[in-house]
Amino acid sequence: MSTVPGVGSVRLRPAALTLMAASAVTCLFFFASAACSDDKPSAAELSEVEDIASRTFQSSPAEADFFFAHVTDNLLKTVLFSSREDCMANAVECIGEPSPVLEMKATAIDGKKAHTTVVAPFGTFVLRLIRENGMWKVDAMEATSDDLPPGVKSVDLHLVDFAFDFKAADIPSSGTFGFHVKNDGHQAHEVVVVKLPPGGSVEDALSQMGDDEEPAGLKLFIQPGQTVDMAFQSALAPGRYALVCSFPDVTGPGADPHFSKGMLAEFDVK
Repeated sequence: MSTVPGVGSVRLRPAALTLMAASAVTCLFFFASAACSDDKPSAAELSEVEDIASRTFQSSPAEADFFFAHVTDNLLKTVLFSSREDCMANAVECIGEPSPVLEMKATAIDGKKAHTTVVAPFGTFVLRLIRENGMWKVDAMEATSDDLPPGVKSVDLHLVDFAFDFKAADIPSSGTFGFHVKNDGHQAHEVVVVKLPPGGSVEDALSQMGDDEEPAGLKLFIQPGQTVDMAFQSALAPGRYALVCSFPDVTGPGADPHFSKGMLAEFDVK
């Protein structure tokens, strides 16, 4: 490189101008490409994603047209455990009651993919969207990980088709712990923790799941291969507890609940 003032810059200028011109032409030609722009998604674009996700999440059977227009077949299969044809034929049961949204956050767009976090009364979830034919559609829904407070023991809990795999001896007598959950199965699973009445059985736990009484712990839509931490709102009181997964078996003709295939377990807090 020349040390004479101005010489190096003069020699480089034609090449630099050529590169700049080529870059400008490329960006004009591919103006829709994110590679030509450092702009972040606009507030309006992020708001559109959140609006689609929120309305879809809160849809009732009366809004079936909007719902089916904004969900993919993958979402129907992995969250509602149904084909599009079957779900549309019985929208009242398939869509069910609307689920309120308490908060939406951490929304991001990456090309034709987007995601947002939905906080609902029964859990916090990540909704993943894809853009098809100029329209955002909800494609997947998965559990989020809880923050385990410092000093809280983490107990490994593996989900398989169809069982809970953990060491009961790892449950601390204090009841202050959380689960480190890994779905090693091929289907979505849930972890429902129900306190059994004195002398009660797992069958009692199953009957309680339909009542208004809230479970001791709940983590829904843990997708295959996903790992999440599950925290409890407070230390579990002494007693016997049941772990239950009631999601349907999507591979079986009867869509039997997972607990009917053995996805039940018990543990004690002493």
